[in-house]
Amino acid sequence: MEENIYDGIREVMQITPESITQCEPCMYLPKNLADAINHYISHHGYKLLHVGSNAGLDKSGNMVSDIIALLGK
Repeated sequence: MEENIYDGIREVMQITPESITQCEPCMYLPKNLADAINHYISHHGYKLLHVGSNAGLDKSGNMVSDIIALLGK
């Protein structure tokens, strides 16, 4: 039987390149999106749930897109 990666997930966090800040539990400052994802997985027990793109309109009505990562534990 295949493992369901969503079993037991109680907390979900979203990370984008623009949203990277200092990690609150340990004060680590990731260098980029990949570093942030790896940090939360290896140091705080998160699982990578999804990586993809997110598109929408900015304040001026121009189309913008970004990379988004969803992590959970």
